[in-house]
Amino acid sequence: MSNPEGEEWFEQIKQFLREDDKIGAIKLYREVTRVGLKEGKDAVEKLERILIADQHQCPNCGGYKTTFRKVKDKTVGVRYRSSCQLCGYQWYWKLGDSRSEVNVRPDLIGKGAQKLEEERQQKELAAWFWLQKQQRK
Repeated sequence: MSNPEGEEWFEQIKQFLREDDKIGAIKLYREVTRVGLKEGKDAVEKLERILIADQHQCPNCGGYKTTFRKVKDKTVGVRYRSSCQLCGYQWYWKLGDSRSEVNVRPDLIGKGAQKLEEERQQKELAAWFWLQKQQRK
């Protein structure tokens, strides 16, 4: 592997991550920066998280309360499935995809936030009842 010049190596690392070749990305990062295996792995994983975080605004409602998981597909390759906890919308994307147009819908964000708050209160109430039950034993 030759030592790329300037910012070219950074683009190559991003390309490795798009192709789900984390080992190749770590090797290149270590070669260019001359760091150890752990430091290289940590840096590449942080870069991957940053690239993933860029995709986390829901294109349906504009909210940021989303979750994602990595999905491996034989025909498409590696992609991510995101779900919005506010409006329930789900979408698939790959690292490096251009971002979808976002429609900010305060009505959906408000309803979703209210639903999440109700769920949080129910969990707290269930935890309180559980704690009371444990204290009676």
